[in-house]
Amino acid sequence: VLSIRHFDEIIVGIYLTTEVLGFWKLLKMSTGMVGKILEPLYVFVFPKLEALDVKGKDQKFIMSILGKCKMYCLVFSGVIIGLLVLSVILEGYVTIPLDKILAGLVVFWVSVVNLLYFFSHPLAIRCRGEKKVLVLNLVSGSLFLSLLFTLVQINSLFLVAVALAVYCAVNHLGRLLISKSFMRINFE
Repeated sequence: VLSIRHFDEIIVGIYLTTEVLGFWKLLKMSTGMVGKILEPLYVFVFPKLEALDVKGKDQKFIMSILGKCKMYCLVFSGVIIGLLVLSVILEGYVTIPLDKILAGLVVFWVSVVNLLYFFSHPLAIRCRGEKKVLVLNLVSGSLFLSLLFTLVQINSLFLVAVALAVYCAVNHLGRLLISKSFMRINFE
């Protein structure tokens, strides 16, 4: 994962303008701030997850967290979709190009999803899915790079952000599915 963290910036710099690259780096830097918030949480959460009985009495606790995160994610996704539609409607009334506004909203969505589901990685590892997580990282990274190379050809920063969103979604869903198979629970 870390090896492709800045690869998108290189591709954006090669295929799009320097101005667009600068804007993309600002967007990524803003999501990086959320990442800095999450790093100490990993140190706190992983030992707590390790202590949970994920196949027994603590399943209800885990399911309640997942349910709340899903609800918040759906509500926030609805808000972002509304803002995307509003941005398209008000395109002529703002001075920022629509492509940058849409990219900013998608990258903001990615940072919130990362915040909501930050525990998916340590939970998957807690559920003894280390090898599956490694394979997932390789597959999702390959998917991200393929989408990135394909979508950047259209000359749209919004589509680059969509590639990042797909990468984020695949990673978190995959990790939750790894956890589900270990705990033998049904995610609703």
